[in-house]
Amino acid sequence: MSLRLRLTALTAALIALSTSVLGIVIYVNAGSIQTDRVDEILYSDISQARIRALAEGRETPTGDAYVSVALGRVNRDGTILRLRSAGTPDAPIPVPDLSAEQIVQASIAPITVEGTPTMRVVVQQPVPGRATVVAAAPLTSAQETLAALATAIIVAVISVTIVGALAAWLLVWRAFRPMRAMVASASRIAGGDTDHRLPTTRTGTEIGDLTESMNVMIDSLADALAEAAASEDRLRTFVSDASHEIRTPLTVIRGYSELIAQRSDELGDQDRAALARIESESKRLDRLVTQLLALEARRARSADAREVVDLGGLTEVSFADVAVLDPTRDVTVATVAAEVWVAPDDLRLVLGNLTQNLVRHTPSGSPAAVSVTEAGGLVTLMVDDSGPGIPAARRSSLLDPASTRHRSSSTEGFGLGLRIMVEAVEANGGTMELGDSPMGGLRVTIRIPSASHHADHPAESGAGAPAG
Repeated sequence: MSLRLRLTALTAALIALSTSVLGIVIYVNAGSIQTDRVDEILYSDISQARIRALAEGRETPTGDAYVSVALGRVNRDGTILRLRSAGTPDAPIPVPDLSAEQIVQASIAPITVEGTPTMRVVVQQPVPGRATVVAAAPLTSAQETLAALATAIIVAVISVTIVGALAAWLLVWRAFRPMRAMVASASRIAGGDTDHRLPTTRTGTEIGDLTESMNVMIDSLADALAEAAASEDRLRTFVSDASHEIRTPLTVIRGYSELIAQRSDELGDQDRAALARIESESKRLDRLVTQLLALEARRARSADAREVVDLGGLTEVSFADVAVLDPTRDVTVATVAAEVWVAPDDLRLVLGNLTQNLVRHTPSGSPAAVSVTEAGGLVTLMVDDSGPGIPAARRSSLLDPASTRHRSSSTEGFGLGLRIMVEAVEANGGTMELGDSPMGGLRVTIRIPSASHHADHPAESGAGAPAG
């Protein structure tokens, strides 16, 4: 439930409660006033009653005149002699039957006797030593008046509550306009428009103060983001420049090591071991530099470079290179024509790392299986090998950006290349998983939305032919 709806509901509940309490007070007071008026009439009629004349029948109502009070006399044996009925001659309302206890109570204070109709009764001896008079008045008129009043109060409570709720809704809606503008502005800022600011409102109010504070915070965050972006750009430039600079001395080192290796028969065993170590580490450094340059090129690549690519055909071409790199290895490739909407260079980068890692991190001659399938709008590339694999506990850390800090003898050099693959796959809307292969090694599973199901694929524009 929204805050606006909760405030409206709370306001309506308070209005209903307050008007109901007020209505109850009015109803109770009105009932008390009605009862007091009836009691005054009863006492007045008792004081003016001429009991003897009534008992002798010399005073009787005539015509259709309505009599409001019925009179009677309490006999010595406790019975009541009815002297005059209330109402009309056609519909008389006599004094009700009273018990001895009710007579005593009515002599102390007026009582209400339930019946048809309900009557208000007073017992009094107007003249000491004379007859005890009973006066009774029907409460029909008073009850009808109170019933009409109760109906009016209920209708008024409901009407005032509805009107108050509508007024509260409109007032809250108007009061929340700055909040809605703040939400819309915050969404724009969260979407990357860091130059936008929350609309200012009247200062000195809670919303105005909140707006100013939020704008100050956004200014600070925008400055921090700009500084972080500038720092990242500087770091990327440094990595790129450093990688290019390292290649020149690296090439020289490899050239001299190869030159010396031509005269390895003139070297001792220790010198040959050192030379082999220099050559292997220089090759490793060359691979790292190549990967760093590939990572930088991938991050600098625009998303506009995407096109329709046949993943199945490109996978067959890429893994055909494995036969050249390791002729003893049996690689089974089973693919289907599956088009994806990706940057071709990203896809070639991923396939290149997969083939290099397969050759470098699994024993020579060990079998592998590669498949490309399409189902449910997803194209799945799966690579299974029979190498040492990667422990399950380390797979999630290798998919993390900080994975290059955690190396072991079985995955040395694999972290950076894996991170490049993860970034390339995710940048094209796909996912990458590491699991256990039924061949005993590692299973790499890459899923990418097919070209016809990719959210960014401009299908209506008729994208170009699949790239190979």
